Amino acid sequence: MDIDAFVTANQPTWDRLEHLVRRRRSLDGAEVDELVELYQRVATHLSIVRSSSRDPLLAGRLSSLVARARSAVTGAHAPAWREFVRFWTVSFPVAAYRSWRWWLGATLASAVVAVVAGAWVASSPEVQAALGTPEEIRQLVEHDFADYYSENPAGSFAAHVWTNNAWVAAQCIAFSVLLGVPILYVLLANALNVGVLGGLMAAAGKSDIFFGLIIPHGLLELTAVFLAAGAGMKLGWTVIDPGPRPRGQALAEQGRVIVSVALGLVVVLFVSGLIEALVTPSPLPTWARIGIGVIAEAAFLGYVIYFGRRAVRAGESGDVERAPDVVPAA
Repeated sequence: MDIDAFVTANQPTWDRLEHLVRRRRSLDGAEVDELVELYQRVATHLSIVRSSSRDPLLAGRLSSLVARARSAVTGAHAPAWREFVRFWTVSFPVAAYRSWRWWLGATLASAVVAVVAGAWVASSPEVQAALGTPEEIRQLVEHDFADYYSENPAGSFAAHVWTNNAWVAAQCIAFSVLLGVPILYVLLANALNVGVLGGLMAAAGKSDIFFGLIIPHGLLELTAVFLAAGAGMKLGWTVIDPGPRPRGQALAEQGRVIVSVALGLVVVLFVSGLIEALVTPSPLPTWARIGIGVIAEAAFLGYVIYFGRRAVRAGESGDVERAPDVVPAA
């Protein structure tokens, strides 16, 4: 497509739409009809530019114009509470549900690494000796691991845990711009850390303490990290395989989807932080603490499956831009 000729031919239409959008509060009936017609026409132009041109400036300009025209055509936004409800019943769960293969893969791979590392450490005195002196390991398994959950006030500990977990999840999402490759390192380091610690506790005969302290919050916490990793890797893969859509459009849509995941995980990690601060170190029996963790995990998975599947059937994608800004080109 000759982009210069395309711009020359359609510039008057874009200028007229810009003029009508600026005067949207004082248009008469004929001008409102013209605004709707030009909005549809320029949306088609945007579709053509995205599919046939490599000019990001033109695409950005038309995208902004179409968005403002759409706002003028459709009127005021929905009330904030409706957007809030929609986010938690559509945007976040469908974004999580659509990437389930990616975060399930991250979960299984991390579990395998953690189990193998834990078994190796637990069965090898040589590996244990390489990790620390007997005194250091004894201090870790007999005091430090359990004391970690109770040595600070619950409020400050919850804030610390939330910040740390949110940082790990944010890394997984941020690394998506590098094709998601660094996410593999984040997952590997996390799995090895859990596996080595579990192996040391098992070698000391304290597996019950390890699982009793890590499961209540760990199920939901690790699920959130794996979801962030899965969404990030899916975005990275979109660079390689955008599917039937233009690569720029596919990346933009998936990038907006990952925003939904990031916002939703803020709350999920906050809940896991509360469990880690209030339930994990509590005097409740081990079965009760683990039961609370299992219930929280089951509730989250049930929420994602129920609302995510329903949104998929309704044709939702999790894109934070609800209304499309393109129409089929003739």
